[in-house]
Amino acid sequence: MQLSNQLRTAMSEIHDKIEELPLSKAIIAGTISTEDYCALLQQLSYVHQVFEGEMESCSQFAHLYQSETMARFAAIERDLEYFGNVESATPLGETLEFCQQIHQWASESPVSLLGLLYVLEGSRMGSMVLAKSLGKAFALKMDLHHGLDYHIEGIATRPQVWVKWKLQLDQQAFSSSEMEKIIEASIAGMNGLYHIYQALGRSLNKIESTQTFELANN
Repeated sequence: MQLSNQLRTAMSEIHDKIEELPLSKAIIAGTISTEDYCALLQQLSYVHQVFEGEMESCSQFAHLYQSETMARFAAIERDLEYFGNVESATPLGETLEFCQQIHQWASESPVSLLGLLYVLEGSRMGSMVLAKSLGKAFALKMDLHHGLDYHIEGIATRPQVWVKWKLQLDQQAFSSSEMEKIIEASIAGMNGLYHIYQALGRSLNKIESTQTFELANN
C-alpha cells in the first residue's frame, strides 16, 4: 500500500474523533463565536510557527516542503489582525506539549516531520468546506484578506496540488523504518490537534450547559 494511503487509514479514527468535538461541530455548523475561533487560531499559530521553522531548517525535505506555498503562520496572523485580535494569547499546556514534540522530531527524527506535514496539508482539503461555514457565521467575503486566509489561501488549485504532492510523497525511497516514523508522527500530530480542540471546547461545553440550565429554569 502506498504511503499516502497508509497515512489516511492510520489517521481515520482520530480524524473522526476530532470532528465529534464541540469546537469542531460549532465550526462546521457555523455557530462558533469570533472569540472562540480566534482562540483556536492563536493556538494554531504556535504550532505552525514552530513547525514551519523546523521544516525550513530541514534542507533534505526542500523538495517536499515549499514554504512560499505551504507556510500558513502568516495567514493566521493576517486573519487575527482582521478580527482585531492581535495580542498573543498564552499557549495552552496542550499546545506547548505539541510544540515540544515537533522540536523533538526535528532533533531526533526529522523524517517524522513529514507525518505532520501530511496532516497540515491534508487539512487544507477540509478547509474548503470550513471556509464556507465560517464565512456564513461571520458574514465574511470568500476573498483573501477578509479573515479567512488560513482556509482559502491557494484554494483554487488545492485539489490538484494535494493529489500531486501525495504522488510525490509516494515516490520517495523511504525505508520501512522511516515510513513507520512518518505514520506514527501523523497519528501523534492528529492527537496533538485533538487535545488542543478538546481543551478549547471545554468553554463551549460550559456555555451550553449554562444555557441548558437557564432554559430549564425559565
